[in-house]
Amino acid sequence: MRSWPTIRSLAAWWTTSHCAAGVDKVISLIGEAAAGGARLVAFPETFVPGYPWWIWLDSPAAGMRFVPRYLTSSMTRDGAEIDRILQAAARHDIHVVLGFSERSGGSLYMAQAFISGTGELISVRRKLKPTHVERSVFGEGDGSDLQVHDTALGRLGGLNCWEHLQPLTKYAMYSQGEEIHVGAWPSFSIYRGGAQALGPEVNTAASLIYAVEGQTFVVAPCGVIGEAALEQFEHRDDVTITWRSFELDPEAPADVIGKLGGMSKMIGATTQHTVNPTGLKAGYKVNVIPQTATAELDGRFLPGREEEFFAEIDRLLGTAVSREFIHHDIALETTPDGHLWDAMSAALSAEDPDATVVPYCLSAGTDAKWFSKLGVRCFGFSPLRLPPELDFSGMFHGVDERVTLDGLRFGVRVLDRLLDIC
Repeated sequence: MRSWPTIRSLAAWWTTSHCAAGVDKVISLIGEAAAGGARLVAFPETFVPGYPWWIWLDSPAAGMRFVPRYLTSSMTRDGAEIDRILQAAARHDIHVVLGFSERSGGSLYMAQAFISGTGELISVRRKLKPTHVERSVFGEGDGSDLQVHDTALGRLGGLNCWEHLQPLTKYAMYSQGEEIHVGAWPSFSIYRGGAQALGPEVNTAASLIYAVEGQTFVVAPCGVIGEAALEQFEHRDDVTITWRSFELDPEAPADVIGKLGGMSKMIGATTQHTVNPTGLKAGYKVNVIPQTATAELDGRFLPGREEEFFAEIDRLLGTAVSREFIHHDIALETTPDGHLWDAMSAALSAEDPDATVVPYCLSAGTDAKWFSKLGVRCFGFSPLRLPPELDFSGMFHGVDERVTLDGLRFGVRVLDRLLDIC
């Protein structure tokens, strides 16, 4: 008579975390399972970096502030994080089925990695159809990875969550002679008494039915919500209020701009036209009254309001003074959206989760004007986390312009993340 291996199904406490911390926990639990004699350890759905519970707690728009950090905390299927897990499986001679959020380019997928006891990555599959609001975060699989794998333990396969309610998906697995099935679930912790379909009764029954229909051993790992997760999401209203406090009233911008700390002067200059005299010339000798005098002005006008700017300049100069251009260029603006914008926000939030991303129009000359003629949108991005006592904007282009080394190192880390995401 055939004997079956000892299997450990995890119901672990977790919350969304940075990727490295999630991988550390996976490796620790692999060691614990192996020490207990298990030959297979199975993890819940998207265990790394954790299930995105905010999608069920508020509107999709309200939860978007969590997405950048979640994106950068998600693993790729071929990165250093998965290599560490493969090494742990080989070190402990244990098979692993890991639920994780897979990052591929700018998209995320609800993935399951199948790992042998020798540390081989047998396969990575993606959830075919994310459930309901999961689609606001995750992309869809293509079905090509609905596979059952020959392993030293038996024919092994797996599905995520409500894939167990999709008859054709289940039949595809049954037809391949599956012997051990990992049915991964996030947790059954929301809408108690209000939505039975999301509760433990219905979903545990789905796992039982799968075992009966497929004549297979079913392992059903499930996440458990702990205090850390409750603390992370219970202050949603406070976060929303903080965000709304930065909504700009075009009629009174100074009220809000003053809350932006050391950057308030620089950003404030981009909400209005500015003119500064930077050069004065008159005469050739101390005791001779000059016939003419010239002043060089550095003027910056807001996009779309050039005529208004020069009309005001002409009014101030009067009829006795003429003007001419030393250099004249366009004022350019774009919208804070798109893949590059999302990538910059994600890279910044990964290094500073409390950061508030504030778009503003830079009052300076950049190459964006030239790229715009080619139809290319550009963004300025110079991430520096500076102490509040450093008046960086006041020193800008001055003889004592400087930044702190810690701020520079922070910027290097953010830019490195940005390149990795892009």
